[in-house]
Amino acid sequence: MNGFFIVSGILAIVTCFAHAAWGEKRIIKDLRKSDATSLTKASFHVSWHQLTAFLFVTGSFLTLYGIGMPITFFDFFIAYVLSVFLAQNIVFIALNVRLYPETFLSALYPVINVFIMVGFIVLGSFLL
Repeated sequence: MNGFFIVSGILAIVTCFAHAAWGEKRIIKDLRKSDATSLTKASFHVSWHQLTAFLFVTGSFLTLYGIGMPITFFDFFIAYVLSVFLAQNIVFIALNVRLYPETFLSALYPVINVFIMVGFIVLGSFLL
């Protein structure tokens, strides 16, 4: 058990929820009212919540690893990287489809790119 990892993981999760709530209330609300283009709004909104997802995934993995997950560090790292990539893609897809559908197709390349990277990571992990 590693108390430092547990505390840092819990702090990251708390920060995640604070970041999401504060951002929606203070930043995103004003952004959506602005006269910026939909692509600009979508880019900022998605980036904001990709950081939120990163904080949540990182906090969860730190907490679990601190508790003492029965897994090698390398397997843990691969699972972490895959989780970060997938969480960021889920945020990207969900926000664009729900709030900025007109920008989704023009910004589809990063989604495809991440899924290709995830595929190669999964395939590469079988070679170890």
